[in-house]
Amino acid sequence: MPQGLEKRVPEMPGKRGISESTSVARYALSVTIVFSLVTILYMLAAGNFFPSPIDEPASGSIVGSPQFTLFIVITGALVFLAAWSLALDLVFAKRKQHDSERELVMRLGQAAEWRDDETGDHALRVGEYCAAIASCLGWSGNELERIKVAAMLHDIGKIGIPDFVMVKEGELTPEERELIHAHTLMGSDILADSSVPLIQMAQRIAASHHERWDGAGYPYGLAKEHIPIEGRITALADVFDALTSKRRYKDAWSFDNTVVEIRTLSGTHFDPAVVEAFERALPEMKAIYDKYTSTARLFNISRAA
Repeated sequence: MPQGLEKRVPEMPGKRGISESTSVARYALSVTIVFSLVTILYMLAAGNFFPSPIDEPASGSIVGSPQFTLFIVITGALVFLAAWSLALDLVFAKRKQHDSERELVMRLGQAAEWRDDETGDHALRVGEYCAAIASCLGWSGNELERIKVAAMLHDIGKIGIPDFVMVKEGELTPEERELIHAHTLMGSDILADSSVPLIQMAQRIAASHHERWDGAGYPYGLAKEHIPIEGRITALADVFDALTSKRRYKDAWSFDNTVVEIRTLSGTHFDPAVVEAFERALPEMKAIYDKYTSTARLFNISRAA
């Protein structure tokens, strides 16, 4: 494997922090339990901890004394700390599970691209481009993170397309083109019937990212707002990345020429509102483009060495 490319999938955000915070929570819980036991044993040994019957008060009882009040305060604080530690542990465990699911989706998205993209980064780039555009449409929080990951599965249906079509050098026949078009329906079927919002969005994207604003797309010929918004965003991001990337059958377009082409296709291929958001996102789009262009150059140099 080329040097520097051992880890094609980025590390999950906050992954290290989750592990460290979980360890802190467990350490706090252990300290709480040990300190509580030591405190109780000390108080028992210090004197008559339990009060005598009411009719026979014990002068040695420490109930109501400053020591007993301190014990109650410390015990209450430690119980609170233990409960807080357990709750924190559960939160971080859930976050870790979420990140594991996210990484699995990212790797599946890359797997679908290996036959059609020399570096396998098309899925990653499209996800980042979608997030940049969606952010300029006002998306934020969970929805923004969701489209970034879900868009990586836009071509998952390609795993069902025969190799002789996917790696063909020359022009496709009408029959072969129909097979390529079928990847949208295959992807939709693969992701269908999920109860997970991320996968539900990915299913809509897989089914609709080749629809066109003017209704001339596939597989259903949807037009305008009948196309899911995430499909409209991914459609632009997918074309942008396809044009700016080198493939076995074409050279890469320049960034600037691709921007001009996207503007030309506003109102026909693409939603004009999405194109406007794309225009506002151009600085971030260029940063993403530059990042992956450098990575692809390193890949090609390493492979030729």
